[in-house]
Amino acid sequence: MNIAGQRRRWTTGLACLLTVGVALVWSVLVEPGPRHSWQASTVPPVLVSSKERLAGPTCDDDRDLYLCDPHLAGDDVYELQARLLELGFYSGRLNSTYDLPTADAVRSFQRSKGLAASGRMTSHLWYMLGEGPVVRAGPAASKPAGEISLEIDTRKLTLTVLVDGVPYKKYPVAIGKATTATPTGEFMVKNKRMEPGGPFGACWMGLNIPWGTYGVHGTNRPYSIGTMASKGCIRMFNQHVSEVFPWVSIGTRVKITGAEPRAAMSRTLKKGDAGTDVQYLQFRVRLMGFDAGPLDGRFGKDLLTSMLQIQKFYGLPVTGVAGPNEFHILGIK
Repeated sequence: MNIAGQRRRWTTGLACLLTVGVALVWSVLVEPGPRHSWQASTVPPVLVSSKERLAGPTCDDDRDLYLCDPHLAGDDVYELQARLLELGFYSGRLNSTYDLPTADAVRSFQRSKGLAASGRMTSHLWYMLGEGPVVRAGPAASKPAGEISLEIDTRKLTLTVLVDGVPYKKYPVAIGKATTATPTGEFMVKNKRMEPGGPFGACWMGLNIPWGTYGVHGTNRPYSIGTMASKGCIRMFNQHVSEVFPWVSIGTRVKITGAEPRAAMSRTLKKGDAGTDVQYLQFRVRLMGFDAGPLDGRFGKDLLTSMLQIQKFYGLPVTGVAGPNEFHILGIK
């Protein structure tokens, strides 16, 4: 290789290293990782700024898909393949890998729409893949007077707006796949954003779930409504979420029903802890007839008071810390 070629290789390699380095510094110093997401509940929730990243490892993917080496892979590729198969453009395996057959199917779809056959899957193309579902929403409902809360039924795939506890209006939704299920429990809206775009559609309403990034949002994949399709978020038609958005405030209660909480109990739990294991402890304490607070996965004062009462009643050391003895009493194995 001549000297000029070597210089180009060194320059390209240095640029890649700098890009990775900047990304790592940004992720550590600026972006809150999912393991720290529970701390968001300790500060006043605010509207999401235009620069705040909504997507997380437990929410819908927001990236372009294209043919490269190694191949891109993930749930978003699986969803793309399934949709292209449904539309008759793809006949390969649903292998979650953006391989040559998948890229060829995207090119075929692009040609059918009179677009350049680049084989690159973009946010705009997701919208075009979603053309077809008709949203018969009827006239927009007026903002109801009273306390608003939301209830999401993961079995019936519906979101119901309640006013003072009484159902007001119901909407179809998409929820998480079996492998990335939508969490059940009792949470609150912690942030809101208009027009986040991409997979989040017209509106975003983030939930204070402590073990990941989840929200109620619009979608650029309207064909998925009424199915188990997401990475855990709740998708709505853009017309529907735009109607609900102004009714919902920071702190609005959101109850998600479905499967009972369940988690492995591999640590002792105390006040200030958060996670799926805390939520399972709350659930078992509630079954015992004690007040564990909302099933939000946070070890707060209500759960602490109940643990102290349980320990006193059963003659255990009154510490408020839940460990193997307390788990045994609560029927946790």
